[in-house]
Formats: sequence, structure tokens, C-alpha cells
Amino acid sequence: MKLSIISPTYNESENVSPLIAALEQALRGIDYEIVISDDDSPDLTWARVEQIGRRNGRVRTLRRTSNRGLGPSVVDGFSLARGEAVACIDADLQHDPSILPKMLEELERGADLVVGTRYMPVGGTTNCNAMRRFISWTATRLTKLLLGVRMFGPSKLSTKIAFAFAQQLWSLSLHNSVWHGGNLSPRKHKSDTTAAMRYALSRWGALIRYAEDGWLEIDNNAAERALRAVALGGKNYLFAGSDSGGERAAAIYSLIGTAKLNGRDPEAYLREVLTRIADHPISRISKLLPWNIISAVTEVST
Repeated sequence: MKLSIISPTYNESENVSPLIAALEQALRGIDYEIVISDDDSPDLTWARVEQIGRRNGRVRTLRRTSNRGLGPSVVDGFSLARGEAVACIDADLQHDPSILPKMLEELERGADLVVGTRYMPVGGTTNCNAMRRFISWTATRLTKLLLGVRMFGPSKLSTKIAFAFAQQLWSLSLHNSVWHGGNLSPRKHKSDTTAAMRYALSRWGALIRYAEDGWLEIDNNAAERALRAVALGGKNYLFAGSDSGGERAAAIYSLIGTAKLNGRDPEAYLREVLTRIADHPISRISKLLPWNIISAVTEVST
């Protein structure tokens, strides 16, 4: 595959269809894919992209439920990309997709990085207020400092690149910090702090895996939150009445948990299923699974 286009989104459900259509128009004749990296948008942007992806094999979605933010979203999208080159474009339709083929040509000519800019002769910043121009100038300076390249007018892209670069650099440089095992004072080898540091260093490869793979979480907080309901309700589960009652309860708990994982409100989901199930053919029961019912979706309260 020649090109992967990454688009970080949050509440862009109305924009993703026009964006994908514009990219299809601009990239005719090019082997490409589109990855929408969505921060679990309340307006269900990710669900809209999943619908499009069922009809269009070039479109994929990454639903991110933790470590949200513009920079991490782009990094995770890059990690998922399968193309020889990757491009980043906002979903708010302010970036022109028609220049992507020209940017790809520059990469094929030997460029390491191509950045779309408003500061070229055909561009301009007249539609940007003073604050936005200041942010653009600051991002340009930051990118020059971190990447050591000459750049004019980064738009939003260089801000994302600079953030991702700094984040990865910070994570991977920890191993070379003053806390390396060789610098531990011999007089403090038996202290609690030294013991904790040696424990971490002995598992260093596993600890920094998250910095090498955007799919991995930095902690297991999400898993622990998911198990909280099980721990708090443990005593209630002793009163199922019988083995078959326990099995039925487990099925209901599984449906509720799956509904939450897919952004569905469990009560609304179960109400919708009970409304449909009497007239629903058993051969199509999969259509009633949480990720296939869109009309019953409401935002899960947290």
C-alpha cells in the first residue's frame, strides 16, 4: 500500500463522510487507506466510520478510550498505518485533500517530511485571528527546535509531530536517566527506594513497550475500572438461586458490559432488544448485538 491517511477526530460525525468523499476524489489512481483515530466521541463518530467501513474496505476506525488528546491520537493512528507513507489531515474540512498527491510526489523524490502550509504564495492566513497566528508561529519554532529542519508555516501538522516526537523522546530516554542501575549508590542498595528502582529496571523492556506501540496502554486502569463492578457486586451474585439462574445472570452481565464497551447505554440497549426480539428471526440474532444496534445508542454516563 502506497499511502495511509490518518485523521484524528472528536465529535466529527457530520464531517467524516464529506472528508472520505473528498479523499476518494483526490486520491484516484493511488493505493491508499483511511484511518480515523477517534477519541471515543460522544456523537459516535467512530460508529459512523464503522458503518462507512462496512461498505468501503479502504476505511478503518480506531476507537481510543484512554490517553485521549490530539498528539496521542495521531501517534496511535501512525502505529496502525499499513502504507509506505503516512499523512495526517484534520476532519474539519479546513485542509485541502487535493494537495496530497503532490505531497506524495515530493516524498518519492526523496523528501523525508512534507508539510502543508498556509505560508506559500498561493496560501494565506487572513482568515486566522491573532491567537491562531501566534500558535502557528510557536509551533513552527518548536518544530525547528525539535526536528532540526527549516520549516515555514506548519499549520496544525507540525504541532502534532512535535508533540509526538517530544512524547516518544521523553519515554525512551528514561532508560538513560540518572536512575540507571549503574548509578545507584552502593550504600543504599538495601533501601526501599533502591529496591523499587531495581524491580522496575529488571522489567524495563515491558515497562517501555507502550512507547514503542501506540496500541498499548501505559497502565491497566481501564481493566481495573471494568472489574470494579464485579468486586462491589460479589456478594449479590451469591443469590442467583440456582446454577441456571447464575448462568442467565452471567449472560445479562456480559451483554451489559459489552454494551458499555461499545458506547451504548445498557438500559436503552436492552429496551431496544426486548422491543425487537419477539419478531426477530433467530438466524439473524447477531444483528441484535450491541455494536450492530445504532438506533438505541445513547452516551454512557460516567
